[in-house]
Amino acid sequence: MTVAVATTIASMVGEVIWVDNRDMQDCVGRFIRVRVRFDVSLPLMRRSPVTFPEVGEKFVEFRYEYLPEYCFSCSCLGHATQECVKKHEASRGKLNPKELSHFTSAFEGLE
Repeated sequence: MTVAVATTIASMVGEVIWVDNRDMQDCVGRFIRVRVRFDVSLPLMRRSPVTFPEVGEKFVEFRYEYLPEYCFSCSCLGHATQECVKKHEASRGKLNPKELSHFTSAFEGLE
């Protein structure tokens, strides 16, 4: 991955501030660290399709570091999933198991 490609992909998330290429070469592995400024009131982007000329469309997954509280249910910063469940229950009553699965689906397969 080149710095230009990393910058283009990261710009889908927000304003690119910095791309980590300490050795002044392109990224050889599967990851490259990019610092991005984005609106934290919007849900975080987890993955997005990107079209590469050589291989076609591929999904690119985004990983975030040093985040404050994050809700896996609504994908927003500023509160934990447990608080999102409590807020939902306060407005609509106790959740049944089917409704609760909506709030815990992000954890499926992590056993």
